[in-house]
Amino acid sequence: EPTYVGYFLELDNADCAPGAHIGDASQLPARLQRLCQCCLDGQRLGDAVFAFEQIDFGRVSLDLGGRYDNRDVAAAPAAISDRSFGDFSASAGAVVRTGGESAVSVSLARAHKFPNGQELYSHGVHAATNAFEIGDPTLRPESSVGVDVSVEGSRGRLTGELALFAQDFDDFIFPDVAGAEIDGFPVAHYRQTDAEFRGGEVETSIEVFGTDRHHLDLKLFADYVRAEQTGRGQALPRIPPLGYGAGLHFHGERTHARLEWRRRDDQD
Repeated sequence: EPTYVGYFLELDNADCAPGAHIGDASQLPARLQRLCQCCLDGQRLGDAVFAFEQIDFGRVSLDLGGRYDNRDVAAAPAAISDRSFGDFSASAGAVVRTGGESAVSVSLARAHKFPNGQELYSHGVHAATNAFEIGDPTLRPESSVGVDVSVEGSRGRLTGELALFAQDFDDFIFPDVAGAEIDGFPVAHYRQTDAEFRGGEVETSIEVFGTDRHHLDLKLFADYVRAEQTGRGQALPRIPPLGYGAGLHFHGERTHARLEWRRRDDQD
């Protein structure tokens, strides 16, 4: 297979008047509008170069990828320091077809995330989270190393997939809600910590009814992730709790329909 190489350039002008990008502040009470100063006028310029290679050995295929990103974040007023970031990502994965429609996949990746304008420069109420958010203009890029393993297969009317992952972060960026309040809104400071994520998801599908033209499937699914600060065992905020559900999926020649029930456990 050929090697794919690419480059892209991104320019984003952010006109962040009070309330912009955090919800329609004009519809909020005057007291809340006064506090909606979550972001500032600014500009974000980024570019990246990347390469991707896929190698097929019959029952085994390999995927290799790499990318380098640059990002400049400029904020107004000029008294606020501009930030420049640069980092690389790389991944390697393998898919082993074990026979029939079954396969095992394994991937290892090193990734990064640059802090965005909200995490760097926020200072006010965020209408969507209902919190007074305070950014940190000294935040560093976060990086992570993760491994994913998945197994999928099919037998008769039954298909299923199980996926597990583990990811370790350096300098993970998160909103730390310590209990303080401003004007009745909880204060969330953007901070950094090393973190560990562990989780997985499972999905199975049973064909209840099927013809050449129509199929009705019963699907069962669940997902879970545990995220905590490395070495402290303290859970990170705003992580989705255990989720699960079921649904009926209908597929016809010209019609597709689904009916699903989903539930999330209570969040601590």
